[in-house]
Amino acid sequence: MATALRPLTRRQWRQYWQSAGLHSLAVLLLGVPLLLGLTGTVLLSLGSWQPFISSSAISSAASSPPLSLWQPLLQLPALPHAILLSLTTGWAATLLSLSLTLLILMVLRSPRQLHWLQRWLAPILAIPHAAMAFGLMALLAPSGWLLRLLVGGRSNGLPPDWSCVQGSSGMSLILALVLKETPFLLLMTLSALARTDAEKRSQLAATLGYPPGQALLLLVWPALYPALRLPLLAVLAYGLSNVDMAAIIGPGNPPTLAVLIWRWLADADVQQWLPASAAALLLLAMMLLSLLVWLGLEQSGRWLLLRLTRSGWRWQWPARWHALGRGMASLLIGLLMVSTVLAVLLLLCWSFSWRWPYPALWPQSWTTQHWFSLWQAGSELLGNSLLLGLSSALCGLLLCVLWLEWSAHQQRPLHLGLWLWLPLLLPQLVYAFGLQWLLLRLGWDGNALALLWAHLLVVLPYMYLSLADSYRGLDPRYQQQARLLGMNYWQALWRVKWPILSPALVTALAVGFAVSNGQYLLTLYIGGGRFPTLTTEAVSLASSWDMRVIGVYAFAQLSLPLLGFALALYWPKWRYAGLQGMQPDVVKGRSEP
Repeated sequence: MATALRPLTRRQWRQYWQSAGLHSLAVLLLGVPLLLGLTGTVLLSLGSWQPFISSSAISSAASSPPLSLWQPLLQLPALPHAILLSLTTGWAATLLSLSLTLLILMVLRSPRQLHWLQRWLAPILAIPHAAMAFGLMALLAPSGWLLRLLVGGRSNGLPPDWSCVQGSSGMSLILALVLKETPFLLLMTLSALARTDAEKRSQLAATLGYPPGQALLLLVWPALYPALRLPLLAVLAYGLSNVDMAAIIGPGNPPTLAVLIWRWLADADVQQWLPASAAALLLLAMMLLSLLVWLGLEQSGRWLLLRLTRSGWRWQWPARWHALGRGMASLLIGLLMVSTVLAVLLLLCWSFSWRWPYPALWPQSWTTQHWFSLWQAGSELLGNSLLLGLSSALCGLLLCVLWLEWSAHQQRPLHLGLWLWLPLLLPQLVYAFGLQWLLLRLGWDGNALALLWAHLLVVLPYMYLSLADSYRGLDPRYQQQARLLGMNYWQALWRVKWPILSPALVTALAVGFAVSNGQYLLTLYIGGGRFPTLTTEAVSLASSWDMRVIGVYAFAQLSLPLLGFALALYWPKWRYAGLQGMQPDVVKGRSEP
């Protein structure tokens, strides 16, 4: 009996060690750098970690009593306003993005409309945050295209004295965040819809007399929300701590807390760096408190929905109110889409303009000189962007396929959720600064492998989210049939399973490339300024206000991920042109559970 059971025992131990190894790999790649970065920031903020400090200019500040760095920080007059701005812009953008997502689901209900919407989300998601902020600046600035159209001929040839961008209210930053985060939440919602019985719930609600909007809130939303909790928290965390969009289009004086920290860290006076680490911890505390408030609101919302459901109350609004609501929602959605398209087109126009005075709606003369300048001087930027994006996307795809294939082969889930979402929930400023100091002490600052590792921190979660549903949802009978026809395990993967999944694999590559291409803080700090990319150069041009040069860099920045998504969409159609069942739409529909 013992001899007969020995192979089974060995197999269980092998599975255990393989699972432990894959979890350790996730912890090494995602957890260790976060832990080291946080530790470095905490010790620097306490001003007592001498091994980090090698500069004599800050050694006296570093050896000061613990918590002494916090006193001047907390007495800073701009600090309360900066915290308030971060909270209002982050919370307002998150709640507005969630409301718009629900409105779009109420208006676009048929599968054909939702499929059309999903096809348009990919190119919008490919637009980097910095490029979107520059496009909105070209649209909404006092000399921007929108005010040229509305009041251009009635202002005596001068732009109106309106503060539409970089205003103290932060409205332009909220709008920019909503334009970028709503497509992400929509994509997550559509993915969650495919895993729930939303259609049956809607039909059941209709038979019980609930109007569509109330049915979505009371019956469909409770089934969707568990899958959307972490994406919503990631959106909130980004809204509270983003730097690139806030530095371009956000309030200037005082700025948000994240921009204030970023300015201190960029200061030539190194004594500003230690209070900046204390402010980074303050940002982390603010974000953790916001997450707790969100979870409290979640419980309150659950209690309210439960009470409404048990009361049996139905919305008894007149039919024309429903029509009016759908019309306003459609108008709002249209305005957001038109704003996005206009922002991109304006960047393209500015990049080719030679003379575009106010209040002309179009450039009076055109030139390609700015693009030739980028080609001559920006080959290093383009090369770094391409190499970093491709290498991090390929490494990310290899790791995601390794985790997903082991899980599918062993029919056991790998619980990687915490490690995958942690880099998205923590502010990059908090761990990037501490990690930079650690790499500096180890002599690895400006190391290409360290920069690639840092990019994997944010590339891996998005690629895994993009690929997981398609990989898990593929019918295992394709691979089983290949094994029955005489193929071994690897042949079945290479010749059957991965070709069927090639549209999803190529899309995940495009997602990873786009995420890597949009990284600013990690490239700047971990790269030590030795690997300039189109994103770092574009953000540094924000203070120049030369829209012709900004247009060139911003459009070049967004062209790379757009090209990646275009290849991801059309390569499978070209590769499998003669096979109707291998087209992306068919494969996607087949992979849905």
